Amino acid sequence: MSITCHNYEQQVCRLQTQIKDSAAKLSAYDSELTGARTDFGELNSQLDSRDTQLAVLQKQLETNSKQHAEMKAALQNQIQELNRLLTQRKETLDAVTEEKTQFEKLLAAKEAAIVEMTKTR
Repeated sequence: MSITCHNYEQQVCRLQTQIKDSAAKLSAYDSELTGARTDFGELNSQLDSRDTQLAVLQKQLETNSKQHAEMKAALQNQIQELNRLLTQRKETLDAVTEEKTQFEKLLAAKEAAIVEMTKTR
């Protein structure tokens, strides 16, 4: 609502107009401030939620890191045990192969002796 100003009342009228304009601006600023406070509250709530999610993820990361380390150690132990067994089996195979070679030589010598004996008879 606009106020029309007359001769002697001009100054008072202008002041009243300015007061009304300032009151309207103040009301608009107050509404904006209320909206900003609401937005701030929502953002703060979202930030708290993200902080909670981050804490959960950090805890999961710690747990996963521990599990990974434990699994890695267990696998390294299994590899060492398999390497030990492989070495043991290779040593056994080498010994059996040597024994077989000696037996084959002995068998060949006996066959040669039998052949010689049959030739001389």
